[in-house]
Formats: sequence, structure tokens, C-alpha cells
Amino acid sequence: MINYFGKKNSGQVVIISTILIGGAILAATAISGFTLFLEIRQLNDSVQSSKAIYAADAGIEDSLYCYYTKPLSEEASTYCSRADIAVETGVTYTTTLSCYTDSAGNSATTACNAVDVDGFPIAKSFSIDSTGHTSRVDRSLRTFYEL
Repeated sequence: MINYFGKKNSGQVVIISTILIGGAILAATAISGFTLFLEIRQLNDSVQSSKAIYAADAGIEDSLYCYYTKPLSEEASTYCSRADIAVETGVTYTTTLSCYTDSAGNSATTACNAVDVDGFPIAKSFSIDSTGHTSRVDRSLRTFYEL
């Protein structure tokens, strides 16, 4: 019992207030720690996303190099399409090259090395689909070229 002068049982208020303040500080620390964890994870995802974009860009450049340097006599089914080429550890890209008989890319696909009876290429345009892969992120790029 607390008397008028607060001499008996006066330590209970100090203990309860200390517990309440400590609990509030603990809750605030836990919330800020979780928020910091989410921010660090989001930062890591943006790094992975950048790696995947650059890998997809490398795939497009590789397909362009292949398209302009590969002889027309090569096998049409494997013409400049590649699967899972490693850029660095854990980062790969996959590319697909599609050739079209019209300049808008609306027609059916054709073999990129197909020629007509006069020896001229049938393909009037081509597109490259490239996807960069990292541990948690995939990013895709597509480019279109008119010949």
C-alpha cells in the first residue's frame, strides 16, 4: 500500500515505467531494423537487375556480331540463337534471332540465310530477343532491324 508520503511500495512505479520505456525502445529498434533489412534487400535487387540488363545487352551485341559475320551457308536452325552464355559467375544470357520477309516484322519468320532464285536474301528485317539472367532477376530486351 502507498501512503500519502510515498514511502512504502514507491518502487513499483519506477519498475513499471522502466519496463514500459524499455519495451517502447525495443519495439522501435525492431521496426527500424526490419526497415533497414528491406532497404538493403531492395538495393541488392537493383544491383542484380543492372547485371541482368547488361547481360541482355551483351546478348544483343553477340547476336548482331553473329548475324553480320556468320556465312550464309551455316545451318539455319541454329543461326545466331544461343542459350545460357555465361558472362560472369551466376550471370548468363539467352538470345533468339528471328528474320522476317517484310520490313515491318509482321510477316511469318523465315530462315535468316534463305535466298531467292536470284541469290538475294529473302529476309527484309530481323529482331533479336535477349534475356539476361542472374540469381533472382531476369530482364529482357528486344531490338528490331530493317535491312
